Amino acid sequence: MFTCGYDRFGMTFEAALVVVDRAELKFELQGSGGPGAGAGGTESNELGIQYRVFVTQAAYEANAESIASEWITDNNVSSVSTDLKTTAYDKLKTMTNTFTGTITDI
Repeated sequence: MFTCGYDRFGMTFEAALVVVDRAELKFELQGSGGPGAGAGGTESNELGIQYRVFVTQAAYEANAESIASEWITDNNVSSVSTDLKTTAYDKLKTMTNTFTGTITDI
């Protein structure tokens, strides 16, 4: 989890809490030619992240409704550097057009 600024409903929530609910990493090898055809093909990784945004951490702890629930897909993931959950949070933190201000890990 992390806190940040988040714009929604025409206002900025300065201490919004972002929570990852689900993260998936998909690997594909396309065009390998099948068994005995030798090495080759194109590899691709796809990272999918489902996350929710709450007005504050207190709202999350009080089981309040989230102000946003989104699913994003990133087709440009080269690897998972630590673990999938950390990779998902790291990706979300780079979305500066969505999450603003100071980002603080919880």
